[in-house]
Amino acid sequence: MAEIYSDINQAVLRNVPKGSSVLDVGCGTGTLGAELRKKNCTVFGIEYSKESADLASKRLNKVILSDIESEIPKIDRKFDVIIFADVLEHLKNPETVLKSYLRFIKPSGIVVISLPNIANWTIRLKLLFGNLTPTETGILDKTHLHFYTLKTAKRMIESVGLKISRIDLNPNFVRSAVMFGIKGGNHQVHEQLLNSKAFKFYTKIVLPIETLIARLWRKMFSYQFIFVARKK
Repeated sequence: MAEIYSDINQAVLRNVPKGSSVLDVGCGTGTLGAELRKKNCTVFGIEYSKESADLASKRLNKVILSDIESEIPKIDRKFDVIIFADVLEHLKNPETVLKSYLRFIKPSGIVVISLPNIANWTIRLKLLFGNLTPTETGILDKTHLHFYTLKTAKRMIESVGLKISRIDLNPNFVRSAVMFGIKGGNHQVHEQLLNSKAFKFYTKIVLPIETLIARLWRKMFSYQFIFVARKK
């Protein structure tokens, strides 16, 4: 069985309005969805890994087991928010998948997309020293098929008929050291860190500070760009 990785994308979380109906495409183990439900959201998840889907089904309102690149799930409703959090960069044809899911968004709804920033300062430093070795997780994750800068990410999103209304970010100064603890081990280890007092302190106190710093030069200091978009 493949390692199951858990994380909470804080920038995605804060850009989903309270009380929304949400379709989380590539919901993983449902850690993000569980936080959204604390905001009184109704959350449907789509996940291709049965192990992850089984865990997510305990947290979300409904989980659909589906490979998003080979099939469109049968869903008889539309949503206020559709989330693609750290998913599109893993796909062979991200534009095709993204466009196909717009059928599930309400006319007034939003699409929230998170993409890693290949121009991040850590990658620039690696390139300076001639080291772009693929890693198990992170921006150079060996399963990434596409790499985005702010410019190319915007171009990809707009190419499917979406208009970007807001751009947010996740930083990786202190965050890199904090998240290092969940890049190995099993699902239980990941969950323990996410629920630890240290991680909660980081999220509440430290993360807002480093986010403000990263916004001073977002092309350099963003670990992930988060796009909030609507249909044109």
